[in-house]
Amino acid sequence: MSNKNKIMLFCLIGFIFVSIFGTLSHFFYGWSGNNKLVGILFPANESTWEHLKLAIFPTLIYFFFGLTFIKSPNYLFSFFIVLLIPMILIPFIFYTYTAFTKSPILIIDILSYFISIFVAFLICYKILCFKPLS
Repeated sequence: MSNKNKIMLFCLIGFIFVSIFGTLSHFFYGWSGNNKLVGILFPANESTWEHLKLAIFPTLIYFFFGLTFIKSPNYLFSFFIVLLIPMILIPFIFYTYTAFTKSPILIIDILSYFISIFVAFLICYKILCFKPLS
Protein backbone atom coordinates (compact mmCIF):
# COMPACT_ATOMS: atom_id res chain seq x y z
CA MET A 1 0.00 0.00 0.00
CA SER A 2 1.41 3.39 -0.97
CA ASN A 3 2.06 5.99 1.69
CA LYS A 4 -0.71 8.29 0.37
CA ASN A 5 -3.20 5.42 0.48
CA LYS A 6 -2.09 4.58 4.01
CA ILE A 7 -2.56 8.22 5.04
CA MET A 8 -5.97 8.37 3.36
CA LEU A 9 -7.05 5.20 5.19
CA PHE A 10 -5.75 6.64 8.47
CA CYS A 11 -7.75 9.85 7.97
CA LEU A 12 -10.90 8.04 6.84
CA ILE A 13 -10.81 5.69 9.84
CA GLY A 14 -10.05 8.71 12.05
CA PHE A 15 -13.10 10.57 10.76
CA ILE A 16 -15.30 7.52 11.34
CA PHE A 17 -13.84 6.79 14.79
CA VAL A 18 -14.07 10.37 16.07
CA SER A 19 -17.57 10.74 14.60
CA ILE A 20 -18.92 7.57 16.21
CA PHE A 21 -17.04 7.76 19.52
CA GLY A 22 -17.83 11.47 19.84
CA THR A 23 -21.51 10.86 19.15
CA LEU A 24 -21.66 8.10 21.74
CA SER A 25 -19.69 10.16 24.26
CA HIS A 26 -22.54 12.68 24.25
CA PHE A 27 -24.37 10.19 26.47
CA PHE A 28 -21.50 8.97 28.70
CA TYR A 29 -22.09 11.49 31.49
CA GLY A 30 -25.75 10.53 31.83
CA TRP A 31 -24.98 6.82 31.53
CA SER A 32 -22.38 7.16 34.32
CA GLY A 33 -24.99 8.50 36.73
CA ASN A 34 -23.52 12.02 36.41
CA ASN A 35 -20.06 10.96 37.60
CA LYS A 36 -17.88 14.07 37.95
CA LEU A 37 -14.78 12.37 36.50
CA VAL A 38 -16.75 11.40 33.39
CA GLY A 39 -18.03 15.00 33.24
CA ILE A 40 -14.45 16.24 33.00
CA LEU A 41 -13.81 14.24 29.83
CA PHE A 42 -17.25 14.24 28.22
CA PRO A 43 -20.09 16.79 27.89
CA ALA A 44 -21.96 17.26 31.16
CA ASN A 45 -24.54 19.73 29.81
CA GLU A 46 -25.83 21.08 26.52
CA SER A 47 -23.55 24.12 26.20
CA THR A 48 -21.57 24.65 23.02
CA TRP A 49 -18.33 24.69 24.99
CA GLU A 50 -19.07 21.37 26.68
CA HIS A 51 -19.80 19.87 23.28
CA LEU A 52 -16.27 20.62 22.12
CA LYS A 53 -15.34 17.63 24.29
CA LEU A 54 -17.10 15.46 21.69
CA ALA A 55 -14.17 16.11 19.36
CA ILE A 56 -11.27 16.48 21.82
CA PHE A 57 -11.19 13.18 23.71
CA PRO A 58 -11.86 10.85 20.74
CA THR A 59 -9.19 12.70 18.75
CA LEU A 60 -6.67 12.30 21.58
CA ILE A 61 -7.36 8.57 21.72
CA TYR A 62 -7.18 8.11 17.95
CA PHE A 63 -3.94 10.00 17.48
CA PHE A 64 -2.29 8.24 20.42
CA PHE A 65 -2.92 4.86 18.80
CA GLY A 66 -2.19 6.26 15.34
CA LEU A 67 1.44 6.77 16.28
CA THR A 68 2.06 3.11 15.41
CA PHE A 69 0.25 3.37 12.06
CA ILE A 70 1.55 6.60 10.52
CA LYS A 71 5.18 7.61 10.49
CA SER A 72 5.39 11.22 9.37
CA PRO A 73 7.44 14.18 10.55
CA ASN A 74 4.21 16.20 10.21
CA TYR A 75 2.26 13.90 12.54
CA LEU A 76 2.21 16.18 15.60
CA PHE A 77 1.28 19.23 13.52
CA SER A 78 -1.57 17.34 11.86
CA PHE A 79 -2.73 16.19 15.30
CA PHE A 80 -2.77 19.80 16.49
CA ILE A 81 -4.81 20.82 13.44
CA VAL A 82 -7.36 18.03 13.93
CA LEU A 83 -7.83 19.25 17.51
CA LEU A 84 -7.97 22.92 16.52
CA ILE A 85 -10.37 22.87 13.55
CA PRO A 86 -13.45 21.64 15.48
CA MET A 87 -12.63 24.07 18.31
CA ILE A 88 -12.96 26.88 15.78
CA LEU A 89 -15.69 25.59 13.45
CA ILE A 90 -18.25 24.28 15.95
CA PRO A 91 -18.63 27.56 17.89
CA PHE A 92 -18.31 29.62 14.69
CA ILE A 93 -21.13 27.73 12.98
CA PHE A 94 -23.29 27.71 16.12
CA TYR A 95 -22.95 31.39 16.97
CA THR A 96 -23.25 32.48 13.34
CA TYR A 97 -26.49 30.70 12.58
CA THR A 98 -28.05 31.43 15.99
CA ALA A 99 -27.38 35.13 15.41
CA PHE A 100 -29.96 34.84 12.63
CA THR A 101 -32.32 32.19 14.00
CA LYS A 102 -32.21 33.37 17.64
CA SER A 103 -32.39 29.73 18.80
CA PRO A 104 -30.44 26.51 18.21
CA ILE A 105 -31.51 24.01 15.56
CA LEU A 106 -30.55 20.45 16.49
CA ILE A 107 -29.86 19.19 12.95
CA ILE A 108 -27.50 22.11 12.27
CA ASP A 109 -25.69 21.45 15.56
CA ILE A 110 -25.26 17.79 14.64
CA LEU A 111 -24.13 18.62 11.10
CA SER A 112 -21.65 21.20 12.38
CA TYR A 113 -19.98 18.47 14.46
CA PHE A 114 -19.63 16.10 11.51
CA ILE A 115 -18.59 18.85 9.10
CA SER A 116 -15.90 20.11 11.47
CA ILE A 117 -14.51 16.59 11.96
CA PHE A 118 -14.56 16.00 8.19
CA VAL A 119 -12.74 19.28 7.47
CA ALA A 120 -10.22 18.53 10.21
CA PHE A 121 -9.32 15.11 8.77
CA LEU A 122 -9.29 16.46 5.21
CA ILE A 123 -6.71 19.05 6.25
CA CYS A 124 -4.90 16.35 8.24
CA TYR A 125 -4.60 14.28 5.05
CA LYS A 126 -3.14 17.23 3.16
CA ILE A 127 -0.63 17.98 5.95
CA LEU A 128 0.48 14.36 6.26
CA CYS A 129 1.04 14.20 2.48
CA PHE A 130 3.24 17.33 2.48
CA LYS A 131 6.98 17.13 2.62
CA PRO A 132 8.24 17.68 6.19
CA LEU A 133 7.25 21.08 7.54
CA SER A 134 10.30 21.31 9.81
